[in-house]
Amino acid sequence: MDIWHYPRTELATFILNGMDKGLLQRVSIFAPRKRGKTQFIQKDIIPMARELGVLPIYVDFWMQKDDPEGIFIKSVIDACERNEGFLHKLGKALNFKKLGFSAAGGKVEVERSQGELRADLFAVFQRLNELDMPVLLLLDEVQHLATRKEFDSFTAALRSFVVNREDNNVKCIFTGSSREGLSRLFKDNKAPFYNSSQTQIFEELDMDFVEFELAAFKNVTGGVELDKHKALEILIKQNRAPARFVEMLKNMALNMVHDLDIGVHRYDVDRIESEDHFSKTYEQLKPIEVAILKLVAANESKGLYTKAGLDKVKAFTGDPETDVTKWSVKNAVTRLKSLELIYSPERGKLEIENHDFRDYILEK
Repeated sequence: MDIWHYPRTELATFILNGMDKGLLQRVSIFAPRKRGKTQFIQKDIIPMARELGVLPIYVDFWMQKDDPEGIFIKSVIDACERNEGFLHKLGKALNFKKLGFSAAGGKVEVERSQGELRADLFAVFQRLNELDMPVLLLLDEVQHLATRKEFDSFTAALRSFVVNREDNNVKCIFTGSSREGLSRLFKDNKAPFYNSSQTQIFEELDMDFVEFELAAFKNVTGGVELDKHKALEILIKQNRAPARFVEMLKNMALNMVHDLDIGVHRYDVDRIESEDHFSKTYEQLKPIEVAILKLVAANESKGLYTKAGLDKVKAFTGDPETDVTKWSVKNAVTRLKSLELIYSPERGKLEIENHDFRDYILEK
C-alpha cells in the first residue's frame, strides 16, 4: 500500500458506477501534465474496475509516439497477460499467439507492414469482442492521435470499435494534457471523436490533499508536523501538481528536513527541471512568437489581429524593425498551437496550455 497516494475514490466510483448502469459510455478528462491523472487511472480506476469484473486496458500514446497503432496492440496484449489470473477466474481467456508479434519483454518490437499491422489491430478487436465481458479502455495522452495525418486511419478504426457497437461492452476513459489537442479530437465537427464522450471535471487539489500528505509525512518521520497553511501556499505555487509536492515531502523526510521553506529550496526538483526545459523551448521561438506568448500570458491577447493588437505584438517583440502583419501573427499563433503552448478555449480567446510555463513567461 502506498501511504502517499491520495485516492480520488469518489470520482472513480462516480465514473465506474455510471458506466456499470449504462449512464456513461465514454468519459474524457483533461488536466495539465503532472496533475495526477495517470496515478488516478492506475491506482484508483484500474483496481476498482477489476472489483466490478471489468477488464482494464491502459494505453499511453506517448510511449511510442510514432506508432500509436502498435502501442495500442501491445498494450492490449500486455493487459491481458497481466490479468490472466483475473480472466481465468471469470472463465474468460484470450489467445494472442497467432498474432505477428509478442509483447513480451515490455518493449514494442514490430517489423511489419502497415497492412499486417492493421490485420493485427482488427484481430485484437475481434479477440476483445469474443471475451463477451465489460472492457474499459484507458487511453492516456489521447490528443496525440490528432497530431499527424497518418494517424487518421487508426483513429477512425478505434472510433468505430468503441462507438459503433451493438453492445455496451467496451467503455472508454480518455485522458489528455493538451486542451488544444483534445479540442481537435473531440470538439471540432470534423474531429474523429466528435461529440462521442462526456467531459468529466478533474478537480484541483486543495487542503484535503495537503492534510492527507502531511499525515503521511508525520507517519514516516515519527510524529513531525508541518504547517498545513504554509504547505497549501507551496502547493498553489507549484500549480497544484501532486507528484511535485509529494516528492518534495519525501525528500524532506529522507533527509530529515522539517522546515518547508528549506524543503522547497532544496527539493523542489521539478521546478529546476521545468525551468531548464522551458528555457530551451523559449530560446527556440521567434521574436513574434515570444511576443504573442507574453500577451497571452498577461491576458492581453484580445483583438490580436486588429491594428491595436498588431501594434502591441510589435511593441512586445522589442524590435521596431520586425514586420508584424495579420498573416505573420496568424502563422505564429498556428505554430504555437501546434507546439501545444497555447490553445483556444473559445473563439477569439487564447490561453497558455501549461500554467508553469505561463508563470515562467510572466517572470521573463
